[in-house]
Amino acid sequence: MTTLVKNIQLLRGDGSPAERKDVLISGQKISAIGNFSDKIAINVYDGQNSYLSPGWIDFHSEIDHQAILQNNTHHSEILKQGVTTVIGGQDGVSLAPATLASLKYFRNYGGQGHGVSWRTFSEFLAYQEKNKLAINFGSLVGYSTLRAIACGGHHVQCTNSRMNNLSTLLQDSLSAGALGLSMDINMAHNASAFLKEVERLAPILAKRKKILVLDLSQGSFRNRTELMGWLSNINCRVVLDNFLTLPGKEESFVEEVSKLENVYLEYPSGSQDIPIFKFFPEWFLQNPDFGWKSLADPWVKNRVLKDMPTVSGKDLRVARTRHSPAILGLTISEYAKHCDFKNTKEALVFLACSTYGQTTLSRAYRKTYPHWLELPRVLFSGQSARANVESREHPGAWAGERSVSDFLATLINGKVLKLPEAIKKMTALPAELMNLPSRGEIKEGNPADLTIFEVQPGARHKDKMAIRSVFVNGALAWDRQLGVVDSSRGLIVRSNRN
Repeated sequence: MTTLVKNIQLLRGDGSPAERKDVLISGQKISAIGNFSDKIAINVYDGQNSYLSPGWIDFHSEIDHQAILQNNTHHSEILKQGVTTVIGGQDGVSLAPATLASLKYFRNYGGQGHGVSWRTFSEFLAYQEKNKLAINFGSLVGYSTLRAIACGGHHVQCTNSRMNNLSTLLQDSLSAGALGLSMDINMAHNASAFLKEVERLAPILAKRKKILVLDLSQGSFRNRTELMGWLSNINCRVVLDNFLTLPGKEESFVEEVSKLENVYLEYPSGSQDIPIFKFFPEWFLQNPDFGWKSLADPWVKNRVLKDMPTVSGKDLRVARTRHSPAILGLTISEYAKHCDFKNTKEALVFLACSTYGQTTLSRAYRKTYPHWLELPRVLFSGQSARANVESREHPGAWAGERSVSDFLATLINGKVLKLPEAIKKMTALPAELMNLPSRGEIKEGNPADLTIFEVQPGARHKDKMAIRSVFVNGALAWDRQLGVVDSSRGLIVRSNRN
């Protein structure tokens, strides 16, 4: 089947300016780019002067952590943001390889590990290929997942024999199509030991041209010098997530880390999802004698309260939680006030105890953005899989999360980036980083993942970006007027197997 997309301004994804071109789609791929006023096609899509770009890639998705991957295969909440490809397996936790020990981590995210019929990463991807997704899906393999299988958990020492098993699991997953390795230092029982273990695995990633995605936290490194020293020993490409939590001025850190050519920075386009366990001290999380219900014990509770970091509850909202729909959308400060807790720490402890740790919070997005986002190794993550939620007390207040297009429009209006540069950071840059040569650019022979959007004039010279239609692998998947049109064209994306 052929489809002609005409009357569009083409953004190729490589940062070049928009061009007046038509795009011809044959089957799943782009077959020609040019001016085809006399071309005959079975389907004709009139863009009416809209922009056409490669389908947007959400580099950091919680789609698998939230069980949205399995339970919501039409993925309208993702498609309507212009996203055609999502990358899961983040924060050190992936759905594969799978054992009972590895799947327990999904409880921390409010997701589920039920219904898993695979064990290896290869079996996992094969299952998803039969699952008929609406979007393309790729996954990192999680270090916590691998360690749970090879060592039995975070608190168990990784001996040489266990390290060999872990290395074999990693290589098998990468050979099956995993895009790289993810690690959340906050989940480490001994951060220093975990970093040394990952340092030993870095040559495997480098040889196969795979990436390491490192989720930082306030206590990850004693100082920036220690972080820079560790990064200088890593020879694979590294993406730093959550780096804004590090102490000190972010501008000076960005300037320093940008000198390392193998290091990339991930910047969230909207609110950041934070599982509630990340607010709890390491000794509590990693001790097998403690569970979430143990927080009802006054001795455990008081010790946890003493060691928890001080947090502001005003910019943290309840995004997902177990059996408590009435509190969805409330800030932690509001929740603490309604329940007569002394402070946000007590509110967090009670919330974690009563929901067995199955609560996810969300930190508000910024109103303005720094100009260092224009640096070539800064990429954007959309968190497009976030479920829209609202509470009975605040109906609709939490359902209108900032979309990827809103974020990009803010950058353009603020003159942080020009439109072609902003699009590149959502398309060609993540595709190149993950070694996906056929994705992220409009080229003949590439899969026809297309995002069609309008730039609408707004008040006070603040233009808006509105998604009009989305094509996934050659088929119209979502349209602003029609909604979800085809929810079965998504594919599993694998990096080149080296």
